[in-house]
Formats: sequence, C-alpha cells, structure tokens
Amino acid sequence: MVSRCPHPNPPRGGWRANLPVSRFAGGKRLSVRTEPRPPVFRHPERSEGSHRTGCFADAQEDLIHWTDHKIIMRPRPGTWESLKIGAGAPPIKTEYGWLLFYHGVDDNRVYRLGVALLDLKDPSKVIKRYDKPVLSPETQWEKEGQVPNVVFTCGAVEIDGTYFVFYYGGADTVIGVATISKKEIDRFALGQN
Repeated sequence: MVSRCPHPNPPRGGWRANLPVSRFAGGKRLSVRTEPRPPVFRHPERSEGSHRTGCFADAQEDLIHWTDHKIIMRPRPGTWESLKIGAGAPPIKTEYGWLLFYHGVDDNRVYRLGVALLDLKDPSKVIKRYDKPVLSPETQWEKEGQVPNVVFTCGAVEIDGTYFVFYYGGADTVIGVATISKKEIDRFALGQN
C-alpha cells in the first residue's frame, strides 16, 4: 500500500510536531493539531491525570483569535492507536473531504501513521477513519534511533492527482518519504478497503 525510502541526511536539532497546521475552509483558516497539554489548555472532557491526547480542529480569520475548539478524534482502546493520537501533516483537500495523515501510538509506544477524512464544509466532523495504520515501523532506521519504533508524519502533498507523498520521521533520527496512490485513497473514501 505504501512505498518508502529514507532521506540521506538526518535532521539537526529535531522538529516541532505540535504546531498548528492550517488550510483554508469556508473563509476561515482551519487548524488540525494535537491536543495541547496543561497548563496551556485543559479540555473540559479530559480526565485529571490522563495522558491520552486527541486531535483538535480550530478556526480563525486573523491568525490571532482562535475559535470553535473541538476535539475531532480520540485514541481508540485496544487498537494500534490506543495510547494517543496527534495531527502532523496539513489536511489535503480532496473531492471526498479533507484528507488527514496523523500518528497513533499503541500501549507499547509504537508510533504508526493513520489516515482520516474530514467533512469539506465542517472539518470538525470526521467522515471516515481507516481502522489500520497506513505506515508502521518496519525498517532498521524506523526501529532504531533516538526514539525506537517511530514513524511520525511531518508533511504531505498531492502529486499530479495520482498519488500522495508524505514526509515522516523515522525513530526521531531520519526523515523518510513515502507514497500512497490516489487509487488507494479513493478505495478508502468509498469504503472499498
């Protein structure tokens, strides 16, 4: 389903994964991001002492005043994303909805990549979420490094309407590049997987 290759030069100084990622939707800037941890913000539904995180959707018009904070996805117990989930790449507008590549972590702290579709008109509504990861740590450079067993999305683009390319961190040591065909995404969106 996914093709991958490592980037030959490891990043220096790491990267920040919890910054908002934005696209325009309905005249406002859409942000899909990892839920902030206290003391920055505490979601009213989050239980005291919980380390489980989710994905938020926000809207804003001026890059200063953020509104409409909503949890749109949470970890799913007993799955590849049971411990926590988080946003990574900016959502990509498709004919089916906003395509979101995100990361999930299981109870053994293995990071994998998943994919979800958000409603085009109201991105706080999740239309579909794939039950299996689209990318898991398999190669040595994804399994061994500063943080073992990690693939973590950093960015994604659509190329020529035929496939999606996403960039991801491998074991917090290298940057990898992977592709998934538009046909695979079409099958997912149409429920044919």
